[in-house]
Amino acid sequence: MRIGRRRRAPLSDNHHFRLMIAAARQTDANDRLEAMSPDSS
Repeated sequence: MRIGRRRRAPLSDNHHFRLMIAAARQTDANDRLEAMSPDSS
């Protein structure tokens, strides 16, 4: 049972990591767009 668990863990971790990276990139892009746009209030 432990082996099966260990084999599945990296997949879920990698998926979560990818989601976090995607979210970080999205917010970073939004921040840059807001900073570049002259009339952001």
